Amino acid sequence: VKYIQQITCSIFCRLSGDEICRKSMMRVPGTYDALVRIMKYNPKKKLVQKAACSVLRNLSKEEEITPTLLSKGFDSLVIVAMDTYSDSEELQECACTFLMNMGSGEGIACIIKSMQTIPTSASLQQASCGALYAITNVDAHKHIAISAGAVDAVIYLMLVHPNDLKVLENAVNVLVNLSSLRKCTRTIANAGGISTVTEIMRSNPTSTGLILGGSRFIQNMSLSRREYADEALGGITPILGCMDEHPDCSKLVEESCKALRCLVLKSETCRDRLITADGIAVIEKTMNENSGSLRWQTLLLDELFQ
Repeated sequence: VKYIQQITCSIFCRLSGDEICRKSMMRVPGTYDALVRIMKYNPKKKLVQKAACSVLRNLSKEEEITPTLLSKGFDSLVIVAMDTYSDSEELQECACTFLMNMGSGEGIACIIKSMQTIPTSASLQQASCGALYAITNVDAHKHIAISAGAVDAVIYLMLVHPNDLKVLENAVNVLVNLSSLRKCTRTIANAGGISTVTEIMRSNPTSTGLILGGSRFIQNMSLSRREYADEALGGITPILGCMDEHPDCSKLVEESCKALRCLVLKSETCRDRLITADGIAVIEKTMNENSGSLRWQTLLLDELFQ
């Protein structure tokens, strides 16, 4: 009897990990109420809470039951578990993934706390940055994240995990979201965000996902203040290198050209660097390799030839 709830959650966890079984569980109304009772009445049982968060992570993969999970108050129960067991790497990782799938802003502070408490865990920080990226796609959540210390936390994780592309891509994308708020750009710049992102881009010039995110970040920052464009000078070389390597990747080329154009519009130093780095030849190469819209290459070249 003492371990019955733990055993029940463990069984739920195994079943929910299989897609067919998970869909069968979803059709049983008692599943959700049973899980709610288990979490509510066993707040001090770490293994029970950890298993329950794992079940919710699995169930939340099915988008059609998101309203049901939210209506049952699972987001609040998961947040309580995260607060109570901030030292449990597995619980935190499952909880972050669940909150990401729910899109709930209520758990932002807990996600950031997990970044700060266990920063060296790559798998956890992949989940935490991924969750924060997904949740901060609306302005209200961006404000909450900034107030909770997201900028410093995310930048620190990039320094701790300089070779983990998943952590880096998600972290940069968080900064892309936050930097879309003009008032946040100063916070990011003061925390060393521009130099951190451009250095990561230089270290990973072949990662299309990272260069794509970095380009979007540079757009937001350079449009905010002229001096931020000068500080982002180091991003030009890796952007051009990735464009040269993937000239037919239309989304990469588009975002890269947008970023380069922002830099050129704001900074003569960036204009000179782009020209001396054979940027014109790279841009023309992408135009030859793409059959779609060439709008952003054309606009960028127009600025360079003015």
